[in-house]
Amino acid sequence: MTDIRITHKRMVQRGTHHAHIQRLKGYDSSTGTEYEDTREGWVRYVRAGGYADTRDACGNVAYVKARQTPGGTWYVQTIADGVYSDNLLALPNY
Repeated sequence: MTDIRITHKRMVQRGTHHAHIQRLKGYDSSTGTEYEDTREGWVRYVRAGGYADTRDACGNVAYVKARQTPGGTWYVQTIADGVYSDNLLALPNY
């Protein structure tokens, strides 16, 4: 599996939560190959053992994990030091 650095997000109109992420894009940090997929596609990738992360300007890493809302909707969210965070929501929109 490829290691992907997530760099941008697209949200559902007026959405503000992780389950409202419509699409994410990023790149393979070793080859530069670009990837873009739906929230559902990223959930499948991560649940199948795929690796993705975000990095801030200081180089801090937050890993992308799949989660599920109480209503059953799967989404992705970052986790760093055992704490779920909003790194994906902080990414630039495209």
